[in-house]
Amino acid sequence: MSLPRLKICGFTQVQQVKAAANLAIDAVGFIHHAASPRHVEVAQLKRLARAVGPLQQSVGVFVDQPLDRLIEIMQTTGLGLAQLHGSEGRAYLDELDRVGVSWLKALRVKEAGDLAEIEALGLEFVLLDAYSDQGVGGMGKPFDWSLAQAASLRCKVILAGGLTPGNVVRATRAVQLYGLDLSSGVEESPGIKDFALLAQLLQNLGRLPC
Repeated sequence: MSLPRLKICGFTQVQQVKAAANLAIDAVGFIHHAASPRHVEVAQLKRLARAVGPLQQSVGVFVDQPLDRLIEIMQTTGLGLAQLHGSEGRAYLDELDRVGVSWLKALRVKEAGDLAEIEALGLEFVLLDAYSDQGVGGMGKPFDWSLAQAASLRCKVILAGGLTPGNVVRATRAVQLYGLDLSSGVEESPGIKDFALLAQLLQNLGRLPC
């Protein structure tokens, strides 16, 4: 069985992104959402995207960003993928397809009924994150992984929410995953990554350096 793809999200510093280019990480994420402690402005998004390694994908994380503004940000920053954590519907996604912006829809999971959006939106890939009343993503809370396994029978699943170096192996055994997405589980503080934790994560997953 192939290893799941690995995304590390919530970077805020260019030097840390450059250091991560030497690690076996598939995607590097940046959050443009003012309510997040990891929020970065558009000018910084551009600098961060330029620092991503040549074999890594750059990902912008957005929440209910106006469509025209999101397209403008994606086209001017050079980000490779828009990760959408809001209420973006099928018409929104279709317009992104039309203009050539790659996207990944995220769903906040609280109960089995939340997975109905997979069929409603016709998703081939989905990022599943834990539901929290405190905010959208980055809360460091896991959810019932049996729901993620149920989702994996419908589409390809990227798992987020409360993942750490200590539980990622259990996650890969519990769920048939396309990918893993970590943020707070490999941080020393919001937006500042702990490279010792990243090294432990990669070792636990059996990933060699790039």
